Amino acid sequence: MAEKVSVRVVFLIEDSLPLRWVGPEFTPHLYGLLADGGVMHPMGGQAVLSTATYPNHASFITGTKPQAHGILTNDVWRDGSFVSSAEVGPATETLFAAARQAGVSTAAVLGDQKLVGVMGADVADVHWPPCGVLPEDAVLDEFGYAADVEVVRQVEAISALDAELVVL
Repeated sequence: MAEKVSVRVVFLIEDSLPLRWVGPEFTPHLYGLLADGGVMHPMGGQAVLSTATYPNHASFITGTKPQAHGILTNDVWRDGSFVSSAEVGPATETLFAAARQAGVSTAAVLGDQKLVGVMGADVADVHWPPCGVLPEDAVLDEFGYAADVEVVRQVEAISALDAELVVL
């Protein structure tokens, strides 16, 4: 029997951050992670459809295009009305589900609570916010999402970095 090789992957998604800002001047800590062995595609990423958050995040976690995972916009048409993509979730297998089947530990800490549903992160071994609902005591930003300081606090609180696949 072959020995299991352990590889840790931390998939950091920084929504709305243009590639031109990733560097020592504007994002020194993020750039430091890259300089310390991290990897980023030299051309950055490519958005699917429009640059709407939820279709892109569903594509990140499924490896499929919106036509396959079914999240075409932040809200989707279901049964005669628009509902949040978080209520629908991706129609294809997620990286969290595939990792679980392979015995790979996973964690997700998401600043946008709706991403738990959009990305199927409730299947991760640990995820925050629980069930996609921000706790009453969570520190929020001006838009009602978890503030960066809260996300970092939760990464530590649930020991997210102990997992083999971490999505932040």
